[in-house]
Amino acid sequence: MYLSSHHLLRLFHTDREIKNKGKEIINLENGLYGIVEQYQNIELYETIDFGKPWRSMQMGMMPAKLTHMMINIWLSYVIYHSQLEIENLCIYDPFVGSGTTWMLANHFGYDFIGSDIKSNYAEENATRRKTTKFYTPDKQFDIFTHDITQKLKTSVIGEETKERLLIVTEWRLWPIVTKTTSSQDIQRFQEQVVQLYTSFIDRIKELWALAVFTIPYYAGEHNTVEKYISDYATKIGLQTNNIPEIYGREWQQVGRKIMIIKSMNK
Repeated sequence: MYLSSHHLLRLFHTDREIKNKGKEIINLENGLYGIVEQYQNIELYETIDFGKPWRSMQMGMMPAKLTHMMINIWLSYVIYHSQLEIENLCIYDPFVGSGTTWMLANHFGYDFIGSDIKSNYAEENATRRKTTKFYTPDKQFDIFTHDITQKLKTSVIGEETKERLLIVTEWRLWPIVTKTTSSQDIQRFQEQVVQLYTSFIDRIKELWALAVFTIPYYAGEHNTVEKYISDYATKIGLQTNNIPEIYGREWQQVGRKIMIIKSMNK
C-alpha cells in the first residue's frame, strides 16, 4: 500500500490520483517508510510500453513502471547489503522479451546483457529505441539467444562481468487466465512456472548473482509458486526475501509478486 498526504492508496489506484494528491509515503516494512518526492517519468514509460513493434502475450510484457520499481529494489540491496559499486553494475535479463529491462537499464546508465530463447524481438526493438531521447549510447548492450533450462557458456558472460552482474526479469504470464479457467488448469500452470524457474535459479547460482524477478499470482486461487521457489532456492544455498504486496489491478485474474533471491556473498 501507498500512503499519500491525503489518504491511504492501494497499488491499483491510478498514477494521476497519486500525482494530484501529494507525496507518496511507501511502507518499507520493519518500521521503515520512504517518501517519494519526485514524480515518475510517464513519457519514458509510454515510449517503452506503447511504441514497440513486437508485442505478444507469449512474452512477459512487464510494464516499464514495474521494471523501474524492481531496479530500485535491486539498487537498495546493493547499497545496503553488498560491497558492489553502483556505477559499475551490469543488469542481466534472461527473459529479455521485447527489451523493456534493457531500455530502462540503459536510460539509467547501466551496462546490460539480455538473452531469450528467441532474441529477435529485443534486437528489432533495440533499433527503434536507439533513436529515442532516452538512449544512452556509451553503455554496454549485448543480446544473445539462450534457453534458460541450459547451462550458460562461460564465454558468453566473462568473469569480470559476473563480478558486477545483477538480474532483473520476468517470465511470461501465459497461458491467459479468465474467470472461467478451472482451478485444476491454474494449478497446472503453476507447476509449469515452478519447473522453469528452478532452472532459472540454477543459473543464478552459476552466476553468483542477486536477482529481482516476478512470479504470477492467481487471484482467488491457492498460490504455490512462491513457496516452491523459495524452498528450492534455500535447498541449493541461496537466500530469499519477497515483497508481500501484489502488483495488479482489481479486475485482473493474474497479478504479480516480486521475489528476491541472492547468493550468500551478495
